[in-house]
Amino acid sequence: MPSDRRAPASSRALSTLAAYAVVASCTPASTHGSLLAHGAGSRVAMSTFASGVSWSWADTWGSCEWSWGYAVGTAHDRAMKLRSALRQPVQRAAWLQNASTPVGELLLGLALSDQRAQNSGTPTVVSPVLGAMASGRFADEQGACESLLAHMKAAGKAAPVEGLGALTDEDARRAVAVVALECVQFETRGM
Repeated sequence: MPSDRRAPASSRALSTLAAYAVVASCTPASTHGSLLAHGAGSRVAMSTFASGVSWSWADTWGSCEWSWGYAVGTAHDRAMKLRSALRQPVQRAAWLQNASTPVGELLLGLALSDQRAQNSGTPTVVSPVLGAMASGRFADEQGACESLLAHMKAAGKAAPVEGLGALTDEDARRAVAVVALECVQFETRGM
């Protein structure tokens, strides 16, 4: 069950700014201002799914019903809905910039974007992590996000992030997922 405890505002702000430093290394300079403008203080509901949809690890990548890569299952159903809602770059940009999009939903977008890239013969820097997610190698969302961050750093796609620390805070995991989406050019390439 998700915890109602939140990190102090100063910690959330540090996470947002640290993640901004990483995003800045992956995105064109013209978009940097909008990344900060829609940071942790922006809490408009932006999920493309009903509020009752669970994005917990146990209900997504950790579930037998998720069935990533198959034409049936929860992943397939949610992928269809997400693709439909985010057809245009402007829709994808708004979704990325919103600080309340669930991390699990962002990871689904990342997996779909990576799947498209792999199907066209151009795997991304995060392809190994998404393969590990699909094969059940992570016990939780935190482990997947830590691996995403490590792969981006190792590939030189993300500047070192000072102050982000452990990814136990949802805002920090969300920041890493957004950074990964920016690094695979989700906004322009789609899914």
